[in-house]
Amino acid sequence: LSIMGKIIVISSFTGGLAWVCNYPFDTLKTVMQANRNERISIKNAVQHIWKSGGIKAFYRGIQASTGRAMLVTSTRMLAYETTLNFLS
Repeated sequence: LSIMGKIIVISSFTGGLAWVCNYPFDTLKTVMQANRNERISIKNAVQHIWKSGGIKAFYRGIQASTGRAMLVTSTRMLAYETTLNFLS
């Protein structure tokens, strides 16, 4: 692989890994924001998510989000490295 190819592969991997690690917290945030009429505690939100499908419920829809994160991260890093090389 060329240096640019390596940048794409590595940044895609790190972007996807970061999103996989943070996805349960994003799910939790979404549940809490969806209940704007009533304040819901973190504990109640976690219980609500857990009751709707266990650990899998925290990762529902992760495929599309991770794919997006990989694409965005690799594009951003490629643009950064290209700009850096151009300005050097």
